[in-house]
Amino acid sequence: QTEDGSLGFYSGEVSKLLIGFTNSGAYPYQIVGARGGLFYNLDANYALENYTAQSFLSTASPLETVTGEYYFRPHPQLEDGEYGIFFQAYYSDSYGRNYTSVFFNETVQIMELKSDFDLQQIFQYGLLFALGALILFGIFKFLGSLTG
Repeated sequence: QTEDGSLGFYSGEVSKLLIGFTNSGAYPYQIVGARGGLFYNLDANYALENYTAQSFLSTASPLETVTGEYYFRPHPQLEDGEYGIFFQAYYSDSYGRNYTSVFFNETVQIMELKSDFDLQQIFQYGLLFALGALILFGIFKFLGSLTG
């Protein structure tokens, strides 16, 4: 979660999603797997990332709850901001019928992981150093032309 309490993920970091499947029916269900995706939050038709489908292959007996883990990683170069994210579960019944359920479809905050190494700051210091060296070179060149 972010500082303001909204749901968020860090770009470039692996995130773990716990998926709970409760079978309230009378027959067992085979939980096949899950997959997810990230989309532009103002247009769900514009997909930015499709996360790999991961298989679970576990069975939920009647009145049983099964939990699985799904790992995904938002791309490291995603800009900070709001995105839509969804996850689907795939399961089948004992008759071989397949089902798909979207169990998460929300707007989330993608944040940049704060680190001590900031490339932009290094370039700024490098530019200041280069400008200082250029000014010193100009001063020495000017003084050298006066004496010489």
